[in-house]
Amino acid sequence: MLSFVKYCLIFLISTQLFSGVYFTDPVVTPPGSPDLSFSGQNASVPQIATDTRGKYVYAVWRRNDGVSEIIQIAVSDDYGQTWGNSINLSSSGQNAGLVQIATDISGKYIYVIWNIIDRIQISKSDDYGLNWSDPIDISIPPEPVALQSQIATDASGKYIYAAWLSFDGSNLRIKTVHSDDYGQNWSIPIYLSDPGMDATLPQITVDSSGTYVYVIWRQDVGAGNSAIQAVSSDDHAQNWSIPINLSASDQFATDPQIALNSSGRYIYAIWSRFDGSNDIIQTAHSDNYGQTWSSPIDLSLLGLSASGPQISVESSGGYVYTAWSIFDGSNSIIQTANSDDYGQTWNNPITTPSGISPNLSALGQSATSAQISADDSGRYINALWMIFDEEGNSIIQAANSEDYGQSWRNPISTPSGIIPNLSVSGQSSSESQLIVNSNGKYVYAIWNRFDGSNNIIQIAVGGVKKVFFPVIIFPGAR
Repeated sequence: MLSFVKYCLIFLISTQLFSGVYFTDPVVTPPGSPDLSFSGQNASVPQIATDTRGKYVYAVWRRNDGVSEIIQIAVSDDYGQTWGNSINLSSSGQNAGLVQIATDISGKYIYVIWNIIDRIQISKSDDYGLNWSDPIDISIPPEPVALQSQIATDASGKYIYAAWLSFDGSNLRIKTVHSDDYGQNWSIPIYLSDPGMDATLPQITVDSSGTYVYVIWRQDVGAGNSAIQAVSSDDHAQNWSIPINLSASDQFATDPQIALNSSGRYIYAIWSRFDGSNDIIQTAHSDNYGQTWSSPIDLSLLGLSASGPQISVESSGGYVYTAWSIFDGSNSIIQTANSDDYGQTWNNPITTPSGISPNLSALGQSATSAQISADDSGRYINALWMIFDEEGNSIIQAANSEDYGQSWRNPISTPSGIIPNLSVSGQSSSESQLIVNSNGKYVYAIWNRFDGSNNIIQIAVGGVKKVFFPVIIFPGAR
C-alpha cells in the first residue's frame, strides 16, 4: 500500500478566461502615459504595428525638428515595456507627409512609407528594427502630386504593395507599385484608377500569402457625386481587374476603409455616403476573392449623420466589426455593429432597441475618431475614440469586448458606467491608433497629446489579465 502523500501539490493552470484589458505605462515616467517623441518638438500622425506575438512593437510618426518635418520610429522588443531611442528615417530638410507602417508576422521585416513634395519614399529594416535602410524613391520623381501613400505586406514580408495619390497632368489618380524580394527591387508604378475623373483616399490590403491584393478609393463620377471603387489582383499584382463601383454612383460616398481575412477570400469595405440629408455608414463584401461584391448595406441609423467608419475582421473572415461616430442632434457618439456570418447580416452586439446600433462612448459628450481592432479569433475586440470634456480638451478613451462583440466592458477599473481615459485629463490628445496582437493578449494604443507648447507622441500598452485557478491534489491513499 502506498503511503499518504505528505504534502499537497498545487498546480496553477492558466485558462483562457480574460478579465479585461488593463492599460499600464510601459516605461517609468511621470504620471500619465509615456512620451515616445522628444518634448519641445511638434510630433504628429502616429502609426503603430506589431508582430503576431505582440513582442515587437513599432511606433512611427512625423516630427518637426525646427527646419523640416522628419519621419521617426521607436522600437520595443519586450511587449512595449521599454522603448529604444527614436530614429530618424527621412532626411532633414525635406518635409515629409503622412506616414504608414507594415510588418510581417515575425516582426523581422518592417516597411515605412511616406511622401515628400514630389515623390513617395520608403525605408525598411530586416533585423527587427535594429538597422534601417536609407530612404529610396518607389515612385518615379518628380511627380506633380504624391500624397496619401499606403503600404501592406504579406505574412512573410517578402511581398510588399504600396498605393498613393498621383497626378497624371489632368486628374488625380491612384497609383500602385510592388516588390517581391523584401523591398530590394520595385516594379514600375502603374495607374489603377481610370483617367478623366479625380480619385483620392486609397486603401490597400493583401492576404497572408501575398497573392491576393485589393485597393479601394473614392472616385469622382460627375454631377458632384463620388463612388467607392475597388480593384483586385490574384497574381501578386502582376495584373489587375478593372475598377468597379461598390457604392451607388448617384450619391456622394467617401472615407473608404477595407479589411481582409487571411486567405484573401473574404473582403469587407466600409464608407460613408450622403443621402441628400445625412451621411450614412454603408458596407459591402465579397466572398469570392473580389470577383463580385454584395449590394451596399446601411449600418448607421437613417436620419442621423455618421462619419469616420472603421472596420476589422478576424482571420477566417466570419466575424466582422465596425465602428463610427454618429451625431444625435446634440453630441457625437461612438457606435458599433458586427456580423458573425461573413457579412451576410449585421446585428447589435449589446441589447438595444431594434435597429439601433449600440453606443460605446458616454452620452452627453462629443466623441469622434473611432478605431477598432480584433484578434485572429474574432473573440477579443478593442475600440478607441476621442471625446471632448467640459473644458474643451480631447481625451482618448477605450472599451473592449471578450465575447465576439456581444457585450462591451471598460478595459481598466473605473466607476461603473464611466468609460476610462487613456490619455491625461487637462491636455488635448488626438490622432489615436490601435493594434492588437494575434491572440488579443497585447493591445497597443498610440496618440499625440498637446502639453501646452508642443504635440508629443504617447503610447499605452494593454495587457490582458488572465485568471488563474489553483488545482489542488489532496493527500490520499490506496
